[in-house]
Amino acid sequence: MALSSSWDGSNVHEDHVEFLHRMRRLPGEDLVRVRRAPEREISPTLEEGANADLRVQLSEVQAALRAKETEYDALVLERDRLAKKLADQEESHKAALKKAQDSEDALKAEFETEAAGWAETRQALNEGFGRIEDLIDDYFPGYSTFAAQTIEAHREACC
Repeated sequence: MALSSSWDGSNVHEDHVEFLHRMRRLPGEDLVRVRRAPEREISPTLEEGANADLRVQLSEVQAALRAKETEYDALVLERDRLAKKLADQEESHKAALKKAQDSEDALKAEFETEAAGWAETRQALNEGFGRIEDLIDDYFPGYSTFAAQTIEAHREACC
């Protein structure tokens, strides 16, 4: 007698079967009954009409699936196109921003140069006005007050 640890029923030993009969754990041949399936019971094979209906439904579902796959592929292409367009826009915006910053820096440098020139010009004008006042005081002593007021008004108006 060969021992087996398998429980799938492929190794049946006559000793075991005999023991189960004696212990009344396995019914005898006189207790085993077979019955025929009723007419209305579902058969494991499909009838031709039902089979044809299922084939039609299957082909419809497969066609719908192919349509959805085509739609999905188109959407993936559109998504990729839009992602590339967005990346291109990002690059162009970065370039435009860099150009604007460079332009702003150039304008600031130009303004600072001009502002430094304005300060020098203002200083030169103030020195010139002072020399004019001194000349008026020297050559026209009676008009110095009137000339000083005129020069002061002119200074306030232009500077």
